Amino acid sequence: MKILRAFLVASLLCGAASSGIHASEDSLQITNVRVTLEGGNKGSIKVTREILVKLDYTYSGKGTFQLWATLDEDDGTYDGSDSIGPGKGTLERRIRPSTPGTITEISIQASDEHQQTILEMEHPVNIEVLDDPQVAARREEGKGSSARILRFIPASPAKVKQGTEIKIEIEYDMKGSAPLQLWAQAEAGCCATYEGSEGISGKGRITRTITAGKGAVVTGVIIKIGNAAGATLFEEEVPVSFTVE
Repeated sequence: MKILRAFLVASLLCGAASSGIHASEDSLQITNVRVTLEGGNKGSIKVTREILVKLDYTYSGKGTFQLWATLDEDDGTYDGSDSIGPGKGTLERRIRPSTPGTITEISIQASDEHQQTILEMEHPVNIEVLDDPQVAARREEGKGSSARILRFIPASPAKVKQGTEIKIEIEYDMKGSAPLQLWAQAEAGCCATYEGSEGISGKGRITRTITAGKGAVVTGVIIKIGNAAGATLFEEEVPVSFTVE
């Protein structure tokens, strides 16, 4: 999810910017990480505001890779990733924390086109996340919403080839007038990807897809509903058995 609006950033770098090789795993090198804050505050940000992470990279592998910047415990929302080819460049990733507190590190992960993890690193920061009364008042939006999985394609249990999209048909009932988000995530014990969510309202059905890397065993699928204030309104895990060959 990208937010298209004027992006004001603090002049301060949250955590030391790196020079030289910051992290390297064979084909992918991250040579510099810069973190800035929306709103111009030094060292603090309100919930749901954006943390901008800029990363300089060199990729010498074959095929493409994807890269994400996230917070621990899946707090807040973050940008998805397109597929990036070999070469050098700068990537921008935005994170929107939803829980007040202190952020001490940003997690950076990358996977190749086969959903194999090629890089995992933690970038130290010191960011205080402050509550926002306006956001707090909206955390109840959509309360009582629910969803249930109707079926998996292919049906579980199953062995699937690497790169296969596992489709999940979901029935939902969204409460309130504000659009909500719905995700389906894999419990796989290794790198797995899932779709982002557009705003959804009312009742209906929708299909979500997940993929996992070679050798992964998907033991469960978690469906979540969240609102724009970052509150999780519904969460349920359904046991499955998919083995990726």
